Amino acid sequence: MIISKEELLQELRNRNYVKDMPDIISEAQNLLKKDFPDIDDATILNFLVCNLIRMFSSKKITIDEAGNKVLLNWFALIFMSSGDGKDRIASIIDSYFLRGYKNWFTNEANSVYEVQIAEYKQMLAQKEQDNKDNNRYKKGEENYGNITTSEHPF
Repeated sequence: MIISKEELLQELRNRNYVKDMPDIISEAQNLLKKDFPDIDDATILNFLVCNLIRMFSSKKITIDEAGNKVLLNWFALIFMSSGDGKDRIASIIDSYFLRGYKNWFTNEANSVYEVQIAEYKQMLAQKEQDNKDNNRYKKGEENYGNITTSEHPF
């Protein structure tokens, strides 16, 4: 059975799909909803979660997960209780929706990496050559026609 976006959103609202949402996010969503009443709750929540994940991941924040310090990951920001199916949903998303993107990203990242490494090696080789040329010049080994730098009048 296929349902419309509106029916899906209503069903999610009826199920109280954010029942485990931390208070600070709930308050932020309520404040944003007052400023942007025409934007639906799910969109505001997406903005909040995406920005929180970006912020947390850039700061390398750790959480205590059963006595083990781990980097904060997106599972910590999914508002579902343990055992509700986060791993299964993540596996389906990775396997069916993101597989092509992940393959493309990996190949593209490898290509960019190889180009950057080649450019870096070229830059190092040029620096090394410049250093050799500079050392030759300082020693008077550079020839200007028939006159060496040590004989040059300047």
